[in-house]
Amino acid sequence: MVSSMAGGTLYGVSKKANIHMIGMDITTLSALRSLDYILLHGKPHKTVISMSVGQPAYFKAFDDKLTDLINKGFIIVTGAGNDESNYCVDKYSDHFYSFQGYRKAIVVGAIDTELNGDEYTKSFYSNYGNCVDIFAPGLVTFPYNPYGSTTDVNMLQGTSCATPIVAGIIASIMSEHPEIEFNNELMRKTLIEMSIKDKILFPNLDDIKDTPNRFVNNGKRSIYYPNDVNIQCGKSSNNNNNGICSEGCCTKDGECISFENHPGDKCFIENGCQSEFGYCTTKEKSIEECENEIKENEECLIEISLDLTIDDIITQCNTFNSQKCQIFYQNQFSNRSICSIAKEFKQFKKYDDLNFNKYHNNKNICKDQFNIDEIKCEKHINSFDNCLILSLYDDEDYTNIDELKENEFFIEACGSIKSDKCKRFYKDIEKEILSNPSCAIVNKIHPIDIQYHFDDIFINRTLTYYDQFNSQCDNIIDSSVKIENCNKQLEEYKDCFLDMPNNTTTDDELIENCYIFANPKCYDLYFNYNIDLPNCHYAQQFQNFTLLNNLPEITDTYMDICKYNPPKNIKAKFISDCRSYVKDEKCTFKYYPEMTDEELSQKCEIYFEEDCSSLNYLVNYSSSPACQLIEIKDITYELNAARNDVDNNNNLCMSMKGSDSDIQEVNNLCDMELEGYKNCNLNTNKEFINENDLKNNCINFLNEECQAYYENPFKYIPYCHYAMKNNFRNIEIFDKSNEKYKYYEEICLSNNSTIISTTSSIISTTSSIISTDATPTSSPTSTTKKTTTIKKTSTTKKETTTKKTTSSKKEITTKKTTSTKKVTSTKKVTSTKKTTTTKKTKTTSTKKTKTTSTKKTTTTKKTKTTSTKKTKTTSTKKTTTTKKTKTTSTKKTKTTSTKKTTTTKKTKTTTTKKTTSTKKTTSTKKTTSTKKTTSTKKNKN
Repeated sequence: MVSSMAGGTLYGVSKKANIHMIGMDITTLSALRSLDYILLHGKPHKTVISMSVGQPAYFKAFDDKLTDLINKGFIIVTGAGNDESNYCVDKYSDHFYSFQGYRKAIVVGAIDTELNGDEYTKSFYSNYGNCVDIFAPGLVTFPYNPYGSTTDVNMLQGTSCATPIVAGIIASIMSEHPEIEFNNELMRKTLIEMSIKDKILFPNLDDIKDTPNRFVNNGKRSIYYPNDVNIQCGKSSNNNNNGICSEGCCTKDGECISFENHPGDKCFIENGCQSEFGYCTTKEKSIEECENEIKENEECLIEISLDLTIDDIITQCNTFNSQKCQIFYQNQFSNRSICSIAKEFKQFKKYDDLNFNKYHNNKNICKDQFNIDEIKCEKHINSFDNCLILSLYDDEDYTNIDELKENEFFIEACGSIKSDKCKRFYKDIEKEILSNPSCAIVNKIHPIDIQYHFDDIFINRTLTYYDQFNSQCDNIIDSSVKIENCNKQLEEYKDCFLDMPNNTTTDDELIENCYIFANPKCYDLYFNYNIDLPNCHYAQQFQNFTLLNNLPEITDTYMDICKYNPPKNIKAKFISDCRSYVKDEKCTFKYYPEMTDEELSQKCEIYFEEDCSSLNYLVNYSSSPACQLIEIKDITYELNAARNDVDNNNNLCMSMKGSDSDIQEVNNLCDMELEGYKNCNLNTNKEFINENDLKNNCINFLNEECQAYYENPFKYIPYCHYAMKNNFRNIEIFDKSNEKYKYYEEICLSNNSTIISTTSSIISTTSSIISTDATPTSSPTSTTKKTTTIKKTSTTKKETTTKKTTSSKKEITTKKTTSTKKVTSTKKVTSTKKTTTTKKTKTTSTKKTKTTSTKKTTTTKKTKTTSTKKTKTTSTKKTTTTKKTKTTSTKKTKTTSTKKTTTTKKTKTTTTKKTTSTKKTTSTKKTTSTKKTTSTKKNKN
């Protein structure tokens, strides 16, 4: 589907794109290696990576990998996710979700393809929030050929479908502009500029104020029809319809314009409209036609209110949903009505009150008001299933009468057919179904199809054999025994029978009663008591049981309070308690280096006793009463995170038993941990380190996060600790005990001022180039060069940060270059040290080469820098997809995220990403930011 939508020849957006698919085995490590492959073999500035993937955890390795790809010139598009949630949170949040949470890839949400007038609606499932850059259609059609078919198609929906659409649009934009060297940020800016603003509705959401309202567009703003380009009409037209405009009016200039395209007064005869070749009117006639249209559809000009009676709401909703009114609404909102012209010249009282907000309000009432009734009615109809006689219990399996007397299914069947409810059902099926208030309401909205629910074959069989089966029940079952057994069963279930709530019932008492009601044992009793208490079900025809008489009323009452319409504070308690249950330590424990073998063995023993396998864990979570009472979307994140923890713990526990496959999985988890700290690992032979490499290594060495890693590496790589402890692998850990640590400590700290000052000068030199075209996000460009200097703290051997953070592209070339130095400041950072120096620097290289490199850079709000290089190259599009990965997050610590140094020994161009961080940072978007980034663009001259 992804490839088909992005670049397929039938349904693809960019039909001439080159498509490359990268295989993976749905693990985090495999996904990282897939991205590595693209990084090594893809073509920068010509490759679009489409990732319909996500996982509920922050992984530094993924964060760094996205940065590497973006810095090299790759464009990345990812789906927002399908949990109807806002996951645009800080990486330390318990609700962080990738890949949207990294705020680096272009994030795509989904909208419904149905047009509501001239607006779209966010798909109910789509995630949202300020990290979502753009929305695209979420429902797609694509070729479906599992058996080699060349004609079958299928439909899917989700943000995974919207993502490749945007990827295809990006590819087409790159193809149309080969003179522009697009990168991720420039493409994000381009999509935002081209997007259609404020045309997406976000119904039933309270926290969408910061969600960008942008619908993807390729910049054309018009629908392209391959066979109808530049439609003309009139005498001089050469179209295939004798010059006739099939839809719309033929203007004086021979242009065919439909009402949707706002022809204005061009359709007026007095303005030269050619009536023999299309629709034409006059100002007076358009007003008259509009008045007639409004009069014919006057019944549709309604405003539905919840203050009306149920019957009135149903009547108005039926009118609102009628085909006649829906066509009228669509014509008005899409400007296909003559009133779209006439309203420019006259006001129409009732018509002017018609707007999309009112339409949408009516639609929501008619759609949502009766949802609960639909559910209740469905339950009521299904309750008659036990009235059908599906077996006569007279074959060879039921020859033993004594066994049949105690057969619960036989007793339940006998109790059902003898019940007053089923007797009324046999007499008049439709009347009995519609006796339920909810079914009566539903039937008024749309008539209930009895035959759809109850096949005539089963109904006729039941009526035919009723007397025979009823007699069989009387001959076999002793009613006195069943009455005695019923009293015993009621005693067993006495805790399940609740009192009706009243005005004095507190919230705590309601919550307690709801948990009793939703307890699996009691819940089954309320909804299937005839199956759980077959003796009572049968005995009810002979004796009155008060507890059972009140059961239907209690069930309806507590379903309303606990499930359908709980007060907000009570629902919040359900969600909180369910989340706590899902995070049960017995199954989702975290391994830490200080854990002894005995402690881990005990946890694993409990893990196996609790049957914590991923499949069982996800199935059994609903056994919690709190989880039973909420929607799964309220705990999607916790379920996914718990599943990862459960799977990883299974690998740990099974590896202790010697399972080779699980030992390999533990090693894979270790590899993933090491990937996140690879730039802190400086186990390089020092004699092979050149000056540039040394500078870069020192930047990494002095980085706050790496210093924390050196202090206690296994805190950040616990699975590696476990693997080494159990001799699964041997790893040379770079920490304070490592001999090379002392070397870097001596070199980097003794030369700290020189190294950092030199680097800062280079940063400032490049900043002047960038600030030529950049637009600062928070402060104006300074004409005096500002060099950011980092001061060493001798007691902690860590860097302090400066007052201002500079995001820039750094270029080191082997040509003669003289640059004027400027710095564009994009953030204000609060820190413990404030050191800013101002100086002018002249940078000159040694190699005489007359090569000029021109760069344009755009600075975004997130202090990310995008670079556009003007070249005459042909853009080649590559769309890569990955599947959903399953893994768990490494242990999170509140250390500052940084970007390390990558060096190339055999070239004189160096890519350096330098980050100094503070613990308290205030960004322009009220999110906690911990990065100060100076990036370097590789140029080979």
